[in-house]
Parts: sequence; structure tokens; C-alpha cells
Amino acid sequence: MGGSIDKFPYLAGGFAEYGYVYPTGGAVRVPDGITDAVASAASCGLQTVVHAFESSPPVNEATVVIIQGAGPLGLFSVARYVAAGARVILIGGPAQRLELAKAWGATDVVNIEEVPSASDRIKLIKDLTHGRGGNIVVQASGMSAAFTEGVEMIANGGYYLIIGQGHDAPVIFDPSVLTSRNISIGGVRAAGAEHTWRAMEFLNRHKSTFNWDSMITSFQSLDHINEAFDRMRSWEEIKPAIQLLQTG
Repeated sequence: MGGSIDKFPYLAGGFAEYGYVYPTGGAVRVPDGITDAVASAASCGLQTVVHAFESSPPVNEATVVIIQGAGPLGLFSVARYVAAGARVILIGGPAQRLELAKAWGATDVVNIEEVPSASDRIKLIKDLTHGRGGNIVVQASGMSAAFTEGVEMIANGGYYLIIGQGHDAPVIFDPSVLTSRNISIGGVRAAGAEHTWRAMEFLNRHKSTFNWDSMITSFQSLDHINEAFDRMRSWEEIKPAIQLLQTG
């Protein structure tokens, strides 16, 4: 939506009864059969994934995609790359999210609670890909430490796609790896109205393949938003939906 809640028109934030829609913001119709909760999740997570997917190399049935992170960005990434025909391996946790990833078509999942060592995860990914690694590695975890780990999981000539990063933590990295292994790196954050439209079309086109509502793990009133955030932080929920109670 843009803007700041500290400046006019003050209604630029979320989780409120009213919001100001900027004239340049754009409006996208939600297709019939897509619930408001799913559309709300997609208007942030999936639109970013659609933008990222369109910026990554072409995908086919021979493409191996490694996804770091099992939050909404990671799970939507599973769906998008599975729908394109790629083999997808997800790294993350907890088990509830990994089960959803498998239901959405991930061929393998790596539980970071069961494999807590980065070196062990790298070895496991290499074993699962016959020593090559992923043609595309998607960093959707939001963790700065995942960067150097993800680079080690990329096949020679592969592409590292970073999405949803919002921190300023420095990362030590040897850039000669890029030239010695012919690796490319790209990044995407958020998206535009055109990506939101394509995200809604993707939901509608694949609603018989993916149970989108399975990502929504509860419905909460605005009065319980803080509790919902706490459950997300503790990984008890994937995506709680906040419902605004109408009066009058």
C-alpha cells in the first residue's frame, strides 16, 4: 500500500477497519472460489513469489529447485515451481509446514530441527541431487546465515534467487565463487499490481491441484492479532487470518 502511518493520510497501515488506497496502488479482482483469507495471503507472499519466478531462469522437468524456508514465501514458491514442472526440495520446519510442502508437490523435505548443522544439510542436498546441487536455489527464509549455506547448494552454472529479505545483517562471502562456479545471483522484494493479478490468476488456475486454504491455520479477530503474531513467531501456525468484525 505504501506510505507511513505517521504521515497524512495516516491510514496506510494494515490490520485496521479502514485503509487509504493510493490512486497509483491499483486494484485486482479476487476470482470466484478463492477465499478472502487466501487472497490476502497471496497479495503479499504469492505476488512476491510470482515476481521472483518471472525473474529466474526458465524451468522445465529437468530443473531442480532448492527452497530455503518454509514460511508463506517458501511454501508459495513450492507451488509455483512445482506447477512449472520442476523437482522441488524444501529446507525448513517445523513438521506441519513440511507436510504441507509435500502435499503441494515437494519431492523431498529437509527438517532443520532434525538436521541442525548447515554442513550436514549441504551434504544431504548434494546426496539428493547426485552431487550437483540445485539449478535454482530460492532463499525465502529471511535468515542472513542462510546465504552462505545456500550458495554451497547451487549447481555449477546455477542461479541463487533471494526474496523477502528485510534485514541489514552483514554476510561474509567470497565473490570468487561466482566466477569459479559460474553462479548468478538475483533478488526480488515485493511486487506490483501486475504481479498481484498474475498471483490471483495462478490461484484460480491451480485451485484443483493445490488446497490453498490449508495454509490458513486459524481465523482470529482483530482483538487477538498479537496472539496470532506470537503463534507465528513460535511456528505454531503457518498463516492465521485476521477477520475484521463488522458492526451495525
